[in-house]
Amino acid sequence: MIKTRLFDFLFQKIRHFAYFQITPETKKERMIMFCERLNVQPAETILDIGAGSGEMWKKYCPYKDLKIIGLDIYPVVSSIFRSFVVGDARFLPFKDKSVDVVFSNSVLEHVGDYLQQALMASEIQRVAKKFFIQTPNKSFPIEPHFFIPYFPYFPKRLQIWLCKNLFNVTGEVNLITEEKAKKLFPDAQIEKERFMGLCKSFYIYGSVKRLEGVRENRGRGYERIVDS
Repeated sequence: MIKTRLFDFLFQKIRHFAYFQITPETKKERMIMFCERLNVQPAETILDIGAGSGEMWKKYCPYKDLKIIGLDIYPVVSSIFRSFVVGDARFLPFKDKSVDVVFSNSVLEHVGDYLQQALMASEIQRVAKKFFIQTPNKSFPIEPHFFIPYFPYFPKRLQIWLCKNLFNVTGEVNLITEEKAKKLFPDAQIEKERFMGLCKSFYIYGSVKRLEGVRENRGRGYERIVDS
């Protein structure tokens, strides 16, 4: 087994530093920007794609008592959400423009290749009146999940092998460039989250003004499990 105790120790130390020393302040700034850029109002319904437990709202959002619908691939029961949906971001079980705001933090890179990302992007723009998407920048020198320099530029087979043998992670992570972000969300504004002067992530946000090219919802693979 290539993985060693020393590697585990170093990786966990780096991850702990990144998540507990750098990430909290970044997430706080991210949530403030989300609320300000979209002028979020208490009466608006927010769909959080990839919501997890919702701790990000509790810890970092400057506004309380927002109407949040959580969506993720595993069921979660949390007082933070008004309701929760289990499912896939590529097939959202909502009618056109039925959600005031869609929010998604570091999810786009996990749904699959560019075609799968395009499905997620089209669904967001179909169901939302406004949206705010954060996703890491492929060109940032340090990959944010595994902390390996320029990992997204390794051959795909090597990436998958390293994920399996070093990190016990199945599947793959597909980061995007600014050019692809613009193709996925052609009418959106894009701002850059910087770390040490370099673009670490993209903030993709805006209002949806048109539906051309956005396919119809088929709502497959979803089940509403919690309502409050």
